[in-house]
Amino acid sequence: MDFKEEQSLSKTKASLLVLLPFLAPLVLYIIGLPINTVITSLIIVSVICIVSWLFLKTIKLQLCVNETGISLRIKGLQGKEEMFLWKDIERIQKVSVKPLKEFGGWGLRYSRSRTGYIFGGEKGVELFTNRKSTIVITIRDTDSFFAAIAFFQPNL
Repeated sequence: MDFKEEQSLSKTKASLLVLLPFLAPLVLYIIGLPINTVITSLIIVSVICIVSWLFLKTIKLQLCVNETGISLRIKGLQGKEEMFLWKDIERIQKVSVKPLKEFGGWGLRYSRSRTGYIFGGEKGVELFTNRKSTIVITIRDTDSFFAAIAFFQPNL
């Protein structure tokens, strides 16, 4: 009973990340710079925003639970998958995740003591490994995730 889930950044989050730079030309106009400068900066910001939006739309978190362990891959950013073998996982627990407060945003994030694969909302899991690392993963369907864990590793 494998578990597979693919997450992408929500349209709202991706749009906000892309649209915020459009405020720069507006600020330039308000402070009174010549219109040529404002138009040039608007064109540059537009190109950057379009490229950023396309990039953000291609990034997806792929999560898989199978007989080997738990694998994670950020499609479009990470070439190879990160594999956590069952023998390396000490325990797994359900957590509530606050992406901005705990990790400073979404994506592959690092905090002082944890690595976060943060793509979804507030539901997630925390993996404690024997490498003394803690991994936080946002998961939409935690019930199916834990059912797959129980199927492959009933003692976790």
